[in-house]
Amino acid sequence: MHTSRLGQAGKLIVGLMAMCAASCMFVAVAQAAGPQWTIEEGGVKSTLASGTRSIANITNLSKFKLKTATATIVCNKVRLGTAGGTLAGGNPGADRAEIVFSECTVEGFPNCKAEEVVGGVGNGKIVTKVFTLLGFEKPKVASMALDAFFPEKANEEFATFTLVGEECPLGTNGTTITVKPKSGTTSVALRELGTRKCGVLAQVGKSSGSAFALISNNELFKKGGLNFPATAITEGEYWNGSAFVGLKCELEAGVLGRATEIGESELELAAPVTAYGWE
Repeated sequence: MHTSRLGQAGKLIVGLMAMCAASCMFVAVAQAAGPQWTIEEGGVKSTLASGTRSIANITNLSKFKLKTATATIVCNKVRLGTAGGTLAGGNPGADRAEIVFSECTVEGFPNCKAEEVVGGVGNGKIVTKVFTLLGFEKPKVASMALDAFFPEKANEEFATFTLVGEECPLGTNGTTITVKPKSGTTSVALRELGTRKCGVLAQVGKSSGSAFALISNNELFKKGGLNFPATAITEGEYWNGSAFVGLKCELEAGVLGRATEIGESELELAAPVTAYGWE
């Protein structure tokens, strides 16, 4: 009888261990869903599970375009705004930034400026504040990360600008354009901001010299990069805390209609971060 009890106890222990293993495996899978940002500080690599790291610089690797069937806006310069930006920890990883576009004109009409007009005077720039979440392409490719862009403003507008110049095409001089997520795109509850619609999906990579290069998970780089392809990526997936769910992201630009953002950018973090990536 004593031996039998030991046998029963052994079976019970083995059963509990198996349950624990299954439970632990589920937790590990859930926690690893991501993608999450990884950083290197002092030669040590770690997952940015919480907290933030400051963005030191954002610049463009190519001219940025906002392409529509009616007209295309071309901006020669992109930089980080005075409000700055941060990379944010969590699952999935996120970031927030103020981005300034300048030297913007209508393609083919160099004297037709696209700029914010304040008090009747153009200020030569277009400013946007964005919140992004890391995700994957759809169907999910675990080695390819996307950055999903959401407007920070409560009215869900990315930017508002005016076309200025007597040479503006189709009588658009003085026309004010509001860029925002297209109706029917996916709404997501964002940290600290509330619900916002998704407007743009960009490929996550690195700056390789003067151009964008794709990267895979667990690869670290000093200067990150984003690619907004000419053929827009409109569908992706993100981790909502319990499962991967679909994302539909598109832009519209007022009377100009459906819009596609095109370009390549570079992003560098401030010290003490020496390199970063995603996993």
